[in-house]
Amino acid sequence: AGNFLFKAETAIFDGIRLSALQTGSGPVDNPKDYKRLDSLIGMEYSGFENTNVSFEFADRWLINHDRNAAASSNDEQTYQYALRWTRTFLHQIMEVSCLASLYGKRADDGGFVRIQTDYDLSDNLELSVGEITYKSGSSSFLKDIGDNDTVFGKLTYSF
Repeated sequence: AGNFLFKAETAIFDGIRLSALQTGSGPVDNPKDYKRLDSLIGMEYSGFENTNVSFEFADRWLINHDRNAAASSNDEQTYQYALRWTRTFLHQIMEVSCLASLYGKRADDGGFVRIQTDYDLSDNLELSVGEITYKSGSSSFLKDIGDNDTVFGKLTYSF
């Protein structure tokens, strides 16, 4: 619709095996296969010059959640929000993007922010640099992730 792109999707995943580790204790014997229903809605706006902005919301529901799933720290329902901003500069020689991805109903279960710059040094040589900052939260999978911030770089030669 003009400069807006609206998207929605739903998928059912079957045969999911959950982690066999229980939070704060020993292993959980959980040989059961689980089903999950994932739904996503989002929109992207490209009406700014050389810039795209998108927002997505995902809702994941573990259909046959039980006490073994709960014991291995798997919630019946999880939420994820993602906001991305991308802009090109210098006649599309350089691209800067920022992605924030947060989990939880109130976006308080943890997440990360990734900032990346890609620069075309020549037609076949590209330099990428960036940083990922992690946010610990109340989710058992993300509660200790905050001390893992990362700086990265990559030089790619294409022939």
